[in-house]
Amino acid sequence: YFIAKRRAPKSRAAYDSIGGGSPILKYSNEQADLLRKSLSNRYGLSVKTYIGMRYWYPFTEEALDAIRADGINALVIVPLYPQFSISTSGSSLRVLQEEFAKKPDMYGPSKMTHTVVSSWYDRPGYVRAMADLIKKELDKFTPEEIAEGTADGQECARHILFSAHGVPRSYIEAGDPYMEQIKDCVAKISKELPSKEDGVDIHLSYQSR
Repeated sequence: YFIAKRRAPKSRAAYDSIGGGSPILKYSNEQADLLRKSLSNRYGLSVKTYIGMRYWYPFTEEALDAIRADGINALVIVPLYPQFSISTSGSSLRVLQEEFAKKPDMYGPSKMTHTVVSSWYDRPGYVRAMADLIKKELDKFTPEEIAEGTADGQECARHILFSAHGVPRSYIEAGDPYMEQIKDCVAKISKELPSKEDGVDIHLSYQSR
């Protein structure tokens, strides 16, 4: 309660700056719709997509209700976290696992088959998309800004900061792959970007200790 009360004003101001609320559900629905269209256009597959949120509507349980109502018997589960961590994808997948275990008459092997895409940070399309977005921002620097950036003797005028969510050290020590996947992800994207020789320096940081 104390932490929530202390953070509330800052969180409110942050949400106000992006339109008054989190855009996550809007983006998630758009991603789901684009995925459905892509599977249809590229592979001729007719699929339905469902969004299940961990901490807000529509909750995972609501998504499962819709899936069952539509008579779905084959499910591909895709957490929207590119990297896997027990605190993110793992938490969401546990909810599904618990629901499946509680209701074998609805979700058992004879009723529904499912597979999980546990991480996708290393997919070439994702790597290229991230690199392309970064390149567009790098190209916005003017020659004057680049010259100003090296005026005090700095080797690189432009810097890229990858900022990842932190996870407890105990998770990493217990085998959580998140940190290694983050580093591998940054390395793969960095290969598609200008290097120090091109005047661009790349950094990785974490948002919490």
